[in-house]
Amino acid sequence: MRRFLLLVLLSLSVSVPGAAQGLEDFFGEFFGFPSRTERKPFSFTGDLLFDWTFLNDEIRPEGPEGLVSGTMAGARLTPFAGIKVDGGKAGVHRILGGMDIFKEFGGDPVLAGEVLLYYRYDNRFGNTEFSALAGCFPRLKTGGDYDRMVLSDEVRFYDNNLDGLLLQFRRPRSFYEICLDWNGKYGVERREEFNVFTYGESALLDWLKLGWEGMFHHYANSVVAKGVVDDHVLNPWVAFDFSSRTRLQALSVKAGPVLSYQRDRRYKEFELPWGFLVTTDVRNWSFGIRNDLYYGWSMVPYFYKTDSTGSRFGTDLYMRSMKIALDTGYDGGLADILSFYWAPRLGEFLSVRVNCELLFNRGSYIGMDQYGTLVFDLENIGKRRSSARGRRNPQTFQYSL
Repeated sequence: MRRFLLLVLLSLSVSVPGAAQGLEDFFGEFFGFPSRTERKPFSFTGDLLFDWTFLNDEIRPEGPEGLVSGTMAGARLTPFAGIKVDGGKAGVHRILGGMDIFKEFGGDPVLAGEVLLYYRYDNRFGNTEFSALAGCFPRLKTGGDYDRMVLSDEVRFYDNNLDGLLLQFRRPRSFYEICLDWNGKYGVERREEFNVFTYGESALLDWLKLGWEGMFHHYANSVVAKGVVDDHVLNPWVAFDFSSRTRLQALSVKAGPVLSYQRDRRYKEFELPWGFLVTTDVRNWSFGIRNDLYYGWSMVPYFYKTDSTGSRFGTDLYMRSMKIALDTGYDGGLADILSFYWAPRLGEFLSVRVNCELLFNRGSYIGMDQYGTLVFDLENIGKRRSSARGRRNPQTFQYSL
């Protein structure tokens, strides 16, 4: 009788196409036979990113000159389509092409001029998940929680795409990445420019992490502007997270030195500003209070200095935020950002955050920010949550505090 039923099921799997796929998957899972879909190495794939951002600055006029009060608000839609080749143990290969469609609220008409093309490779080596992206791809593909001491809100908002290479390594208790962004080609006025930024963290214990973040920035010549400026910053840190021992979603302290090497190569002198950055975060029921405190020397010593054409370096050179890096006219002191936020967990593919922050720079109150972000990433739908992602913060935001 059992043999008869097995023969009937096998005959149905051959005669009925719809049932064949379901039964083939059943037998494949039950008896270890490969299913029809698993045997297909080639398929079409796609991705879709949506980013809505509203950031309102209310900075006092007497604040640091590099902090210009203004509003950044807009929506960005980035669809992708491409091919996927599953090589089994050889890894998964993807080639994707897309368009960055961006609309700044109240600004120019929709801008859809930037074409994005990149190759992605994913594989697992033991307990290590490895990913490599090469080409022009969205900044959201990075996984590091970069502080504004490295990247400002303006850079993240207006320079949303990276041109270069991204390498990522995920392990059960660690995450590392390094990215090359070639953001300037030698031209008449445009300088040759690139930066290498990196992030890493490793959980030694459930409540103890070690990590770093940093950027190697090369700001070189154009036809009319001669000279090269080096702008490098590194922030090694240690983090204590006691949320697992409480009923809170977050209860953490992260602290470490901020070290920098900066030099205008037209001169022999160089700058070595440094300081100390401490970040505390308490969150429960999706509501949180976060404080970022920096004490030390200015991290933008060349802000007011000029290049060979007499133009000020300013924000053309510096990618970090003046809200935390201090004004170069002030030799040393305190900068602080006190944030009140709401960040509900709505899934791996959707990040939402509403935030209000009080800004203190050079030891005095300089203004307030309010902003909200919504990021939708289709690639994360249905993706198995890796141990590395589960180990890290419950959500990753494009605009980190």
